[in-house]
Amino acid sequence: MSLASYLVSAAFLLNLVLAFSVASRGIKRPTNQAFLFLSVCIATWLSCVWIGLQQTIPEKIEPWIRICTVSGLFMPLSLYILCDAIITQLPLWTVLRRNVAWSLFIIGGTTLAFTRFFLISVTAPYSADGFINIATPNYGPGFLLYSVAHVSIFIFTVIRGIRIRKRLRGITQVELDYALLGVLVFNGLAMTSAGIAPLFLKNSQVIQLPPLWVLILDLIIAYGISTRRLLGISTLARLLASYTLWIIYLSALYALTWWTTKAAFNFLTFDNLFLAHLIPTIVVTLSMAPAKSISQKVIHKLFVNPGNIDLKKGLQLLGNLSLETRSIEEFSLRSLQTMASIAGTDTGSIHFFCQPTTCHIGESLPPSEELLSNLRSFISRSPQNGRPIAVHMLPRQLNSDDPMLRDIGTLQAALIIGIFSESTPVGIILLGERLTGKFYDQEDVDSLQLLANHLTSGLSIIRLYSELSQNSLYQSTVLDQLIDGIISSDSDGRITVLNRESKRIMGDLLPKEGAHIRTLPKPIGELFEGVLTTGDEIGNKEILFNRSDRPIPIRIACRRLTNEQGKVLGASLICHDLSEIKLLERHLLQADRMASLGNLSASVAHEIKNPLVAMKTFVQLLPERFHDKNFLAHFSTIIGKEINRIDGIVNQLLVWAKPAAQKTEMLDISEVVSSMLALYRLEITKNRIHVKLNLPQGPLLVLGRRQGIQQALSNLILNAIQAMKDGGHLTLTAESVDHFDGTGMIGHDSRLEDPSPEIVIVTVQDTGDGIPPEIIPKLFQPFITSKSDGNGLGLSIVREIIQAHHAAIFIETVAGKGTSFKLVFC
Repeated sequence: MSLASYLVSAAFLLNLVLAFSVASRGIKRPTNQAFLFLSVCIATWLSCVWIGLQQTIPEKIEPWIRICTVSGLFMPLSLYILCDAIITQLPLWTVLRRNVAWSLFIIGGTTLAFTRFFLISVTAPYSADGFINIATPNYGPGFLLYSVAHVSIFIFTVIRGIRIRKRLRGITQVELDYALLGVLVFNGLAMTSAGIAPLFLKNSQVIQLPPLWVLILDLIIAYGISTRRLLGISTLARLLASYTLWIIYLSALYALTWWTTKAAFNFLTFDNLFLAHLIPTIVVTLSMAPAKSISQKVIHKLFVNPGNIDLKKGLQLLGNLSLETRSIEEFSLRSLQTMASIAGTDTGSIHFFCQPTTCHIGESLPPSEELLSNLRSFISRSPQNGRPIAVHMLPRQLNSDDPMLRDIGTLQAALIIGIFSESTPVGIILLGERLTGKFYDQEDVDSLQLLANHLTSGLSIIRLYSELSQNSLYQSTVLDQLIDGIISSDSDGRITVLNRESKRIMGDLLPKEGAHIRTLPKPIGELFEGVLTTGDEIGNKEILFNRSDRPIPIRIACRRLTNEQGKVLGASLICHDLSEIKLLERHLLQADRMASLGNLSASVAHEIKNPLVAMKTFVQLLPERFHDKNFLAHFSTIIGKEINRIDGIVNQLLVWAKPAAQKTEMLDISEVVSSMLALYRLEITKNRIHVKLNLPQGPLLVLGRRQGIQQALSNLILNAIQAMKDGGHLTLTAESVDHFDGTGMIGHDSRLEDPSPEIVIVTVQDTGDGIPPEIIPKLFQPFITSKSDGNGLGLSIVREIIQAHHAAIFIETVAGKGTSFKLVFC
């Protein structure tokens, strides 16, 4: 079998593959039907050619040449039918009926092909050098007439197509362009092989080339009417020119490098053919990327196409929008305007599936909710994996009876671009037809997809900024509504947060945000900086803050802030104004005293009534026994004793009920304990009591009122002395501790749950008989006592004084072993 037979067989098989491929993209499409008709005509002609090539006798070869000529008449007709189907979009049978006049051309050509005016004789094939050559026909003058008619139909088809394409738009125009390109390339190659190839090749070899030209024609048209990733003619030409220039440059570079290397080797008398080829290969390999970039730049300058998308400009504009806008609605609208301008259209819209946000420009109709839902599903399962959907390409992907094809046709959109968030469709961008009529080819689609991805990133940034702004507003609102003052700093000590309450508490002494924490008023700034530097936290510490107008008692807590890795992020301080609490405590204390006075009326009356009864009895007996000296002496003693008893009760009651003085000072508690002990030296010696004094060497300071603390210690020391009438041990201790919770003792105070770093405790301990258990629950109530001669106001007065100092009192008592009172100053 000759080489021509192999070429014809290969062309026949590829023609069938292309025919089935195009038919599978939609046999109901008029363009695909016309291409299938063209493929049948080509297959018929190739079959006739192949059968003729198998003949070896001139008498058998001649009729097949005539038959091939007749079947070849259908090729220009089928190309014309294809162009007409693309233009009119009518079914194949309708187009054939419209062009039935072309049957005259077929009849005339057939008549001509079977005359000696067309074909005179045939020279039989022969074998030379192992190759089988094909038969050589000897054409008559009719062949020239046949060729002119053939070429005339092609020219007529091209001229008609060029005139009509100006009225076409979009994909229809592109399909016609590819059909005309195939016609021009085919005729160009055919004319070249007929006019130029015989100058270099034998006639029998030239005849073997037409199957290749038919195959090229088939490939060009099939690409233009069936591929889903279609490039425009200009884009394809620019791409081919770029690669051609790239290959030429690399080939020239290789040749120049090889020649230079070879010359250098010859000069050095070094002959190594492998190395002479290896060096240019390495040079070309290293030059491929920069050479490709250069060739693309050169071609882009040579092929100026105003319809191309300026991707660089679009990315720059969208990038600026993400910095300039802060609302999703504004960003969506301006991004849509930018993309529409870059794409060259004046209509478009953006729709989000789960949000009411919708923007549109031009006269675009909004899709229904049902259609949006269908589009979301369609984009999710699209075979293009989320790539933009060119509406004019959908007939190549969907069946003509697919309802989605009909629904999308109502959108008045030429391009559908999905907006994705983590591979999930969240919206779509619809762009209308381009004003130039140019369709969205694959390069345009890819560029717009990049712009859509940038738009999605911008939307994420805007959405994140909006959420951060809302969170920041929420946090600032919450901080300003807090009843505590909040001050925060970064790791460098710069103030980052100041809420409204902190500004109210500190007034004009509070620095602005950004200032260093050491500029905070003393002692707050020093404590804050110490926590940030050392990391030692401050619990609930009460301090007196000297504001410009008045001193304010505040409670502060401060801690250093770190991340999971232990890196210091800054520090935060919480301050609470205690002014109202202190004032309320004083009012409650005073009210409690007044209420207690009312409750004590009966008890006071009972306590005073006993001496008054004795006095009344003696007064009633006085007239009768006035001259009785013994009676008078006894009367004087009793009356004086009872009057002193009433005076003591009244004085103690005044001390208990009198509001505490407001003036406070820093006191050395050790000095106060020592001075009060000195007042009772006579009673201690008289009762044979041994004293143990545990006081620190240095001063031990507490904030308080001297007279009140002296009164409290006096009552406790006197109670201890009176509890040890037969002698014992009295222990007085003053100390500073870091922690005290009162475990195992009677009493409680909430300040001990989170006390100041330094706690001062004063202990008065005796070895008396202890306190009876039945008295302990009401020990601090007035007139409750276990002593026969006591009035029960001493411990009540102690409790009032200690509470006025915001301190606590705890008791530990064991029957028969003694009692211990602890005054805890936090």
